[in-house]
Parts: sequence; C-alpha cells; structure tokens
Amino acid sequence: MFNNYGLAMKGAVLLVILSISGLSYGHGGGLAADGCHNEKSTGTRHCHKSKSSSTPTYSPAPVTKPSSSSGGGCGSYDREEWGYKGFKFSTDIGFYSGQSCSSIDSDHLVSLKDAHESGGCYWGGSQKVQFANDVDNLVPSCARINRSKGASLPHRFIRLAGDGKGVDFQFTGSRKCAYLSRYAAVKKKYQLSFRANNLFAFSSCGISF
Repeated sequence: MFNNYGLAMKGAVLLVILSISGLSYGHGGGLAADGCHNEKSTGTRHCHKSKSSSTPTYSPAPVTKPSSSSGGGCGSYDREEWGYKGFKFSTDIGFYSGQSCSSIDSDHLVSLKDAHESGGCYWGGSQKVQFANDVDNLVPSCARINRSKGASLPHRFIRLAGDGKGVDFQFTGSRKCAYLSRYAAVKKKYQLSFRANNLFAFSSCGISF
C-alpha cells in the first residue's frame, strides 16, 4: 500500500514539475509592462488580461482656436473676401425703425468688418462666405438707415439714431433690445469677441455673457 501511495505521490510531483516547466518555456520570462510576452514556441506575441484590467480610454485634446481679439495677426479688412451674395426681403418695413420705407436693404446685424475685427479674420474663405450669407445675421433695413449705420457697433448705431445728424429715427426700447439680442446671438454663434463692444447697452436689455 505504501509503495502504491509513494508511486502516486511521485506521479503527482512529476506532473507539477512538468506543468511548471511548460509554463516557463511558453512564457520565456515575466510579462512586460503591457501584460504581454513572446511565445518562444510560435514566435508570436501573447498577451494576458486580468479581470480587473480595463481598456484605456482616449480623450482627444480640446480643439483650440486662434485668439479672437481685435487686430493682432490679422490682415486688413477686405469685403471681397467674404463673398456676400445678397439677399432680398419681401417687406417694406425696416427692422430697426419699424417704419415703411421706399427702399429696403438687407443689412448685416454684425457687419462683416465687425466680424473681421472680432475674430473672423482668422477664418478660412468658406467660413467667411457662410457668415456673410447666414440669414440669422440679416435683417431688412430702410436703405437710408442702413447707409447711415455702416459698420457701426451697436452702441454707436443706437446713438446715431437720435443724435440729430444724418438719418434719425425712433429706436424704441423693444426694438433696440430685439436688435441687441439678435446681434449678441450671432456673435455667440460664431464665437466672436465682444471686446470692442460697450456691454452696458446689452445689460440694460437683460442680455448677459
């Protein structure tokens, strides 16, 4: 009985030794930092993953854009670069005045020059064309008021409306706030700078940034 027991023990020990030997031969050393090792028998690379390991996730770096401060690195403004194609409104009521007028222009709430100076100068040609022809940035304006406004920023345009010079009209509180609200929405949409704007005019209409 002892002999049988001894033979069984020797067999068990032999199996353990063979198992250890096989593992050592297959792994050919410890695992690398990535949990992998070279298989000597096949010449291939073999990897082990523990149950606790997780697949690393990739988080792309946030997309950054050039500074949108006025000037700085921009060339001079050239309206031709913006490719404005024109737009016709089927109304004779001006957005700013609320009055009927004999001639209607399509006016940019945020002028192309304003956009250029507040960050648009860094855009490529296609984005400039998109901005110039975006109907969100166009309103019907009495032609004489549009010509008087030019590329003025809001605080100056509002002052021009009642300064007794050029073309005057009644810029009511509700119309002024509607104008400032849409102007601000366009600038936010295109991530343009408000650095040159007088923000007090916006805050008086409850518009925050």
